[in-house]
Amino acid sequence: SNMVNVVLMGVSGSGKTTVGVALADQLNVVFHDGDSFHSAANKMKMARGDALTDEDRIPWLDSLAALLHNNDDIVLACSALKFEYRERLRGSKPMENKIVFIHLVVPEEVLLSRLQSREGHYFPPSLLQNQLTTLEERQSGEEICEIDN
Repeated sequence: SNMVNVVLMGVSGSGKTTVGVALADQLNVVFHDGDSFHSAANKMKMARGDALTDEDRIPWLDSLAALLHNNDDIVLACSALKFEYRERLRGSKPMENKIVFIHLVVPEEVLLSRLQSREGHYFPPSLLQNQLTTLEERQSGEEICEIDN
């Protein structure tokens, strides 16, 4: 099939959900928020202000990879901070599972002000620095569209 799944990536506060909902609406496809696929344990850990480890993220990434591979034409919001996470989302047959990554790039001070004004979300602003440190920019040979947001 020539269907394409879009992954909106970036740190917390970069606008993945806002852009994702609008994009899915424009394309007339389904939007999925990766945050809602986190385990209760992961959510509690982040709410306490503890950063997730790779071990914490792997079952989450695997559930998102399954979502991408079992569906055509979805928009997914997922931080996808590291190259290895993105590879996990792409799966073993990346040519068959066409995924377009769009990285929403936002200055740190804007991210902070967004997170501080956000209500009803478990991600504390204190974890932003950890995400910015974890973030790996596009690797050579990796196709990622970068958009200032």
